[in-house]
Amino acid sequence: MQTTVDNLVFLKNSIPSGSTWSLCAVGLDIFPLGAVAVAAGGHVRVGLEDSVHISKGVTAESNAQIVSKMVRIAKELGREVATASDARKILSLQQA
Repeated sequence: MQTTVDNLVFLKNSIPSGSTWSLCAVGLDIFPLGAVAVAAGGHVRVGLEDSVHISKGVTAESNAQIVSKMVRIAKELGREVATASDARKILSLQQA
């Protein structure tokens, strides 16, 4: 499926209200669509396995750099970022 805002909104509106959901996209689309997902109440999965670039033509120095960029975007939109423990609770996983 193409990474467009329209498709993200369609998918979000296709699941039951109150569902926990997350965006995963390949390439630099993760950042603008990640902002939409965060604003719409979703979560975002990012990392070097999906894109080695931090911006157009610029290779990321590390996975942490990519994660940090998405964290900045989320915080600018007023969302707190889940810790690993928080994520386990959100997903109803056993605590480590």
